[in-house]
Amino acid sequence: MKKVLSIFLIATTIGIAIISSCKKEDQAQEYKTYNVAYLLRNNLNKGKRFTITYKNPAFANKITEQYESIADTFWIRFDAKSLDLLYLAGQTRNDTSDYSVSIYVDSKLVIQDSTSCSWQCDSTFAEVEYPLP
Repeated sequence: MKKVLSIFLIATTIGIAIISSCKKEDQAQEYKTYNVAYLLRNNLNKGKRFTITYKNPAFANKITEQYESIADTFWIRFDAKSLDLLYLAGQTRNDTSDYSVSIYVDSKLVIQDSTSCSWQCDSTFAEVEYPLP
């Protein structure tokens, strides 16, 4: 008898929980818009060749571009919404390098990575990723 009563109480509790969760109306997610800027900063005194990969949330994939000579800074700016995942990476090959990649949200630095190589390295790589709240 105790066993039947325990099963009945558990089943009743689960049933009430399911019914009460179904009655709640889902509230629409409110998305905030952010001003996003990606920055690659070359810290050397001459232009360097870079491969830059970034994600603009307006597109479903990452974009990779090559630039023959970035002398000091390279900016990419756009708007993004809450829950978007931001990504930026820079890479050099067979060259001396000293650079950083950064993500700014609403003009505030949120994440940064840097790398350097003093003499003809095979490859250098810096990347950052940031999920918007």
